[in-house]
Amino acid sequence: WLYGYFILPESLPADRRRIATTLTEARHPMPRTTRQWITVLWPAFLAASALELLVFAGFDPQDVNLFGLSLEPERAAVYSITFLLFWLITAAAGIVTRAMSAGDDQSADSP
Repeated sequence: WLYGYFILPESLPADRRRIATTLTEARHPMPRTTRQWITVLWPAFLAASALELLVFAGFDPQDVNLFGLSLEPERAAVYSITFLLFWLITAAAGIVTRAMSAGDDQSADSP
């Protein structure tokens, strides 16, 4: 009986239309574009975290030498900047993938 409410809510009486609208909003409380950004940024965050662990498991920021000069940067600064770069790169890859598959999403929505 709820299935009809989601298909044709305008054909319902006013009180039931309000309930149907509330149920639909409860299923998807965020706008579609927000959900699309989250589906790109969250996996990119996890991938950047994994890259950060892998890179710094075998590399110490204090050992950085640039053309023979010892930079001696702060570890926290190197960790933060590197994480943000990894996140940016993995998010860019996700955005490109999302853009390339945008045609597939639109055809899946239409019957």
